[in-house]
Amino acid sequence: MVRLENGEEYMTPEEREAAAKPVYAGAYWKPIDDFRAAQLLWADEVALVDGTCRDKKDKKSIGKRTPAVNKWFKELSQSRKDEAANAAKKWNFEGAHDKERIHP
Repeated sequence: MVRLENGEEYMTPEEREAAAKPVYAGAYWKPIDDFRAAQLLWADEVALVDGTCRDKKDKKSIGKRTPAVNKWFKELSQSRKDEAANAAKKWNFEGAHDKERIHP
């Protein structure tokens, strides 16, 4: 998370996509959309957004998490949204690895 706060990025889009791809067949029970792909690709950023909008001591603050992540997604640059859309399309086409389709 420190690298995000400093504005640094260490991964290429291809490396990020390979690292974030769901490996278990259960992740594909419904098609992966752009929003879900973006959450997987930039999980560190989503964790930062989530951490700033909720209070771990107050269970009622859980309702603030989804709107905060939706706002984060709407504010993404078009290039990042395109990257998420391309990753979602590729992941849906490829699916899980063969060995993971049988046993998670």
